[in-house]
Amino acid sequence: MKNEEEKNTPQNISGDFWDELPNLVKQLIDESIEQSIKGNVRPHEEVIAELKKMDNIA
Repeated sequence: MKNEEEKNTPQNISGDFWDELPNLVKQLIDESIEQSIKGNVRPHEEVIAELKKMDNIA
């Protein structure tokens, strides 16, 4: 049996949950990664400010 340190490594965790995700979620994650690699990202603060402005939240 693996010890706790071995069970929680990214190599051991990544395959476990990925295989159980719905295909749509996998597709959206892959698209997000591709957008990030291409630099199509915005700072979190900018997105939140825009959403608050759209919803008229102070």
